[in-house]
Amino acid sequence: MGTKTKFSRHHILMIAMILLSTVITLFLSTQKINYHLDELLTYSLSNGTDYINIKPGETYELYGKHQESFLTPSGETRFNYQNVWKNQAEDVHPPFYYTIFHTISSFMPGEFTKYIGISINIFFNALIILLLYKFSMLITNSRKAAYLTSLFWAVNPGIMSDMMFIRMYIMTMFFCLLISYVHVKFMKDVTPSNSRFFLSLFLVSLGGALTHYYFIVFTFFVCALFVFYLLYKKQIKHLLMYVGTYILTILAVLGIFPSVYDHIFGGESRGQESMENLMNMGDYLGSIQGFWRIISNTLFGGVLLIAVFAIGILLIMISLRKRKIVKTDHDRQSVLDRPSIWNIVYLLTTCSLYFLLIAKIAVYSAERYMQPIYPIIILTFTALLYHAIQYFSKRAPVFIVSAALVLISINGYVNTTNFEYLRLQSEEAIELAEKYSDKDSIVIFDRVWKIPASYVELSNYKTVTFYDKSKLNPLYQNTDYDEFVLYVHGEAAPIVKDIVNKLPQIISYKKLSSYAYTDVYYLQ
Repeated sequence: MGTKTKFSRHHILMIAMILLSTVITLFLSTQKINYHLDELLTYSLSNGTDYINIKPGETYELYGKHQESFLTPSGETRFNYQNVWKNQAEDVHPPFYYTIFHTISSFMPGEFTKYIGISINIFFNALIILLLYKFSMLITNSRKAAYLTSLFWAVNPGIMSDMMFIRMYIMTMFFCLLISYVHVKFMKDVTPSNSRFFLSLFLVSLGGALTHYYFIVFTFFVCALFVFYLLYKKQIKHLLMYVGTYILTILAVLGIFPSVYDHIFGGESRGQESMENLMNMGDYLGSIQGFWRIISNTLFGGVLLIAVFAIGILLIMISLRKRKIVKTDHDRQSVLDRPSIWNIVYLLTTCSLYFLLIAKIAVYSAERYMQPIYPIIILTFTALLYHAIQYFSKRAPVFIVSAALVLISINGYVNTTNFEYLRLQSEEAIELAEKYSDKDSIVIFDRVWKIPASYVELSNYKTVTFYDKSKLNPLYQNTDYDEFVLYVHGEAAPIVKDIVNKLPQIISYKKLSSYAYTDVYYLQ
């Protein structure tokens, strides 16, 4: 009966954590007012046969509906996975996430909603919460430490911010955590028959590689260190099977999505840009500092350096103390045994190598490139913190660690996490578009791919007319509006003055806002 009670309490606690995380996510989703350009790319690459197709000089009524036709599937394009494959082959990402996204969208043709992407994030976030518990139990054998690890993730402000980003990064985090778990579990529980390990290795690696290419980068370090482990243990048979499994995985990935090779190594792809960054001896130290600051502010309330220093001091004190004392039944106990310490070293080493490489090759200094290692960072940080506190305070480690994690999270919510994916910085631009919703608008663009970034704002106007920035004569010849709202990509002031000079009905103008590649003016 006691076992059943513990079993049910455990499941209630895990469900409660998932529900808490989901409630926070849904609350934040109500505050999400706009979309990052890459989020709109998620919709178009999953569901559209084109990114956007506008004709310069043509006036569009109900522009929002026009653009949504490129963001949602229609009756003819529902469950069209061949189109998903084609879109991704022409883009720079593998297709697994987009396949899931398109499948959900296909059940709601013509429906554009943020909750399609957020629901995928919620699902994989729940899996991460469950897996973090199992992983923490594997390396600490402490339910309390495992619960704290999952809870810290479930309510972490940085993770909740990332849940608002409608891209494949939460899914990528799950696969990076899972491939790490598969390797560490083998190290802890190696048995003569390991068919389950190699099958898991194949399936997880296949799924992760088809989700994001940075999974491949992370897995490279996981595998490289694991090869050294097998060599050290002289497990040559396992090593040969391990290498053979990854050869099969590579062949399977290439067979399912042949464009992988070109995306990583060829053409003018992101892979090529990353290779160029690798060879560039620019401000590498500055990049490292920038990404460290991102992780600290996002996950740890800006105090990561202080926390790491404090944990380091405590661990050194523990090591020195253990050398001096004689082992008795009254010695202080630890949640980490020697193999577990080496497992944590293994995880931290893979994260560190990934961090150092990504800081060198990342196309942009953006948080998303570090997100794949976020679960491992949370896992190892909480395990080491709990270990250090428990050694010095056997009676109250849960309370002390909980208090520390609560303070970190509160500071993150209040001070350091910017929740950029809510797009709150676009609030003024949207309010102005709503204020002038009875007006006509003109968009002067320099790149077609920038146009959807103003999708929410442009959806408010009575009409929208587009003109190519390099070909403005049709605008001067055809525009007869007495007043209109003007959107200009890039430098706008000379164009606005030129319009005032060439359109006699326009005598004045004022700047309204700047957002998403665009300056906005009202002309009358």
